[in-house]
Amino acid sequence: MSEAALTGESDAVDKDAEAVLDPDTPLAERRTMVYLATTTLAGSGLAVVTATGLATELGRIGQLVALAGTRATPLERQVEALGRRLIGLALAVCGVVGLAGILHGQPIGLMLETAISLAVAAIPEGLPAITTVALAAGLWRLARSGALVRRLPAVETLGSTTVICSDKTGTMTENRMTVMRLVADGRAG
Repeated sequence: MSEAALTGESDAVDKDAEAVLDPDTPLAERRTMVYLATTTLAGSGLAVVTATGLATELGRIGQLVALAGTRATPLERQVEALGRRLIGLALAVCGVVGLAGILHGQPIGLMLETAISLAVAAIPEGLPAITTVALAAGLWRLARSGALVRRLPAVETLGSTTVICSDKTGTMTENRMTVMRLVADGRAG
């Protein structure tokens, strides 16, 4: 007599134990597998290690995170665009000033020195410091509300967020997300 019959378990458990899974089976449907940090509520079981390190599901997630890299925040993109525009404008003004000086009979060396000095003066040295102070102020306001932020640019990204999709259950367990309530302009739909 089988152990399942002795314990009163159904034949479904035996079928699950003998099942062969397709490698593309979603994690939520892999009833014959246990993963790192799987908790057993009752009973006992026997497991075979099928993968370690990067070959595990957790290792695969780590690889995907490493491949994702970092993306610039909206503020970083705006500051970079502003910097490019300022450099272009500064070079144009320096060129005009240098050329105007040369056309008025000034020595070329003096006009070159003047144009370079003007270009250096046109670049705002305090822009990164001002940006950091503004983000730190946002971090401080979030901290007073009880939110902890690990990276300073995350404050700005959170501030420019227009849509937040949250989920109590379903995304990881059922591999689907369903809109239950929609709020637009203060009106629930």
